[in-house]
Amino acid sequence: MLLGLSGAAWVIVLQALMTATSILSAWCFAVPVMRSQGLDFSVETLRGVETGNAEVQSLVKQTADKLEMEKQRSTPKAIGYNKAGWVLLAVSAMIFIGALTLQICTDRAFGTAG
Repeated sequence: MLLGLSGAAWVIVLQALMTATSILSAWCFAVPVMRSQGLDFSVETLRGVETGNAEVQSLVKQTADKLEMEKQRSTPKAIGYNKAGWVLLAVSAMIFIGALTLQICTDRAFGTAG
């Protein structure tokens, strides 16, 4: 009984940790996608702007080009988010295996509990 908690209580704690790491993993995978979609939408919208004023058209083109460059610069950050997502996903799986093992070892329903 670590910290005064029973095996069943530790299973619940591990399941909560597993859920939290799974949610963080999903968030890490979603952030780059959402950012990329936002930039894509903005660039497409700006590229679709047509005006008779050459100065405004030049400004719109510059803004679209800057957003396109920002998207390219954000690629290393997106790779970092994806790596963190994979790590958190692996941690979540390991916590799940630990919770399942603990459940099997401590629950009388499995027939192996002492």
